[in-house]
Amino acid sequence: MSQKFGERVRELREHSRITLRQLGKALECSAVYLSDVELGHRAPPSPERIVKIAKIIGADENELLRLAAQQRKHIELDTEGLHDLQLDAALSLGRALKGLTDDQAEQILKVLRGKPKDDDE
Repeated sequence: MSQKFGERVRELREHSRITLRQLGKALECSAVYLSDVELGHRAPPSPERIVKIAKIIGADENELLRLAAQQRKHIELDTEGLHDLQLDAALSLGRALKGLTDDQAEQILKVLRGKPKDDDE
């Protein structure tokens, strides 16, 4: 089984030589809460807080968001400010994800990351 969110955060935090107290102060939360998250006694924090954690400990935010989503079994999506067409696209993608092939998922990622299509298409 893959590494859990809290285990990875702890590993990266310790590697960055940042204490729980320092991280808690930067995030405006308690070291006890963060310890509970790292030990798996609490669910991963909100996506916004995960992005902040990643920046503070020098981690890849997508890796941490992915681990949190795997642990939660769902993904939170901030829809504030989305236009109807953007919201429809997000909802359609969410419904279609399980049926995508790896090639289709890779093509979608290329579009979302702004990479050009392969020349053979």
